[in-house]
Amino acid sequence: MTVLYRREEFTEVVGRIVARPLGKGSFGKWDVWEHDPAKCDAAREEIGERIERAGGRGR
Repeated sequence: MTVLYRREEFTEVVGRIVARPLGKGSFGKWDVWEHDPAKCDAAREEIGERIERAGGRGR
């Protein structure tokens, strides 16, 4: 199996929009997720670009 990416590459980006891990401790807390749509869109775009770049690796 060829690994096309490292988890750390995406963890940093996701960490910008998810302030702390989900789980029992996050129930009822609204500040877990980023509320600025522009920041969420920017992170989504960056992850998409990284996935696209990773698709060219190992070929």
